[in-house]
Amino acid sequence: MQQVAKFFEVEEVGQYDSSPLSSEEQECEDHFALTVKRNSEGRFIVRFPLRDNVTELGSSRFIAEQRFKQVEKKLNRNPILKQHYMDFMQMYLDLGHMRPLPDDYTSSQPEYYLPHHAVVRMSSSSTPVRVVFDASCKTTSGLSLNSVLKVGPRT
Repeated sequence: MQQVAKFFEVEEVGQYDSSPLSSEEQECEDHFALTVKRNSEGRFIVRFPLRDNVTELGSSRFIAEQRFKQVEKKLNRNPILKQHYMDFMQMYLDLGHMRPLPDDYTSSQPEYYLPHHAVVRMSSSSTPVRVVFDASCKTTSGLSLNSVLKVGPRT
């Protein structure tokens, strides 16, 4: 019974590490407060808290395309997996989380193409297939999206 009580103490909303925030953690908190918005559908939108080195982010398109070709081969061998994967990606398109770009697309802004792959767990009744995005994948400069993002506090 004590373990259950302890669990609810630890998991209670508002209970978290109260140690002082580092300067980067505080910057993330401030960034969140300044950039958080709610769209007409009630979804929260927050800008990424980028570090100053974001301009050093190299190209990621080639590696993302190579990884996609590997995923595509795997999907073509398993039509059921392919359908689950396509359904997930269609949902992301429908929600506006991603958009197709023309082959000749170029940008003057730093950009990052997220490699992705399927994680299959057929024992899960709700989501037997999840698409996992790899923001740790390094670009041509050796930096990844994760490495140019500030890290906020753990709550």
